[in-house]
Amino acid sequence: MEIIQLTHPVQHDEKTIKELEIRRPKVRDHIWLEHQESSALREGKRLADVEKDHKLYARLTDVPEEVIGKLDMQDWGKLRKFYLGCVTPSVSSDQKTETD
Repeated sequence: MEIIQLTHPVQHDEKTIKELEIRRPKVRDHIWLEHQESSALREGKRLADVEKDHKLYARLTDVPEEVIGKLDMQDWGKLRKFYLGCVTPSVSSDQKTETD
């Protein structure tokens, strides 16, 4: 878990949110996201990448999607930086994966 201090706090349910606690993503989170995308497709909708990120960040911070939607782009960038740091392989990793 990491605490992300919001440069621009947001209001939600008469509360000021000044920080978000975010956890590292798990494989199950990506499976869940695939299910969300499949569900949208069945309804004739396509989720844009930013919408998928929006849903995932809400899940990883355990806040309503509405809170994530209110974030300033600078604070969104902090969430994105944390997430990308979790899913980017280290430079020293030379192992091949099944998708390489």
